[in-house]
Amino acid sequence: MTLELAAESVPLYWAEAHQVIRVLGTRVPIDAIVYLFNEEKKSAEEIATVEYPSVGLEKVYAVIAYYLRHKAEVDAYIADRERAAAELRREIEADPKHRAFMERLAADRASERAE
Repeated sequence: MTLELAAESVPLYWAEAHQVIRVLGTRVPIDAIVYLFNEEKKSAEEIATVEYPSVGLEKVYAVIAYYLRHKAEVDAYIADRERAAAELRREIEADPKHRAFMERLAADRASERAE
């Protein structure tokens, strides 16, 4: 028996409309897999069976392997996304319409608790 030792493609794609890297065939961003692997210390099996069964074990392993080979680049990509998200949050929270909405929401919740 002879094994074919061909390079395999990484199951990731650039979702242009949302400016995010996702796992092929899903809407799961690479950030989510990396977070679970790094921060939550989840195994590939846990990620594939508990967190994201739609991704599948083979793809989870492939994404983790890609991450480990390109750690600096992926970490920089994730840091850029986190900075952009923080900036957007600051913009939204500074908007007077947002403040008014949050005040109405708090008042509604308070009145519901009082009932």
